Amino acid sequence: MHTPGHSPGGICLLDRQAGVLFSGDTLYDSRLFDELPGSDINNYLKTIARLRSLAGIRMVCPGHDACFDEGRLRELCDAYLIRRGQAATRTTMGPG
Repeated sequence: MHTPGHSPGGICLLDRQAGVLFSGDTLYDSRLFDELPGSDINNYLKTIARLRSLAGIRMVCPGHDACFDEGRLRELCDAYLIRRGQAATRTTMGPG
């Protein structure tokens, strides 16, 4: 899936059957960087909201740091959305 924002051409790979998201540099268990050369905060907000709306994720395997579960995925997404003033967006994304 195309996941722009952190860097141009960003992608995540999702194995829906196994419930595994390979998030690369898009989402990892740390403060998300969005002010790098080539970053686009508006696109990153949309990407993070999209990732937060995914259901059935058993494991997220990032390009950095350790793997984590769906609960942590939501926590990281929520923290980023709140940090960028988009907390209200969370309520419009459906279940999960």
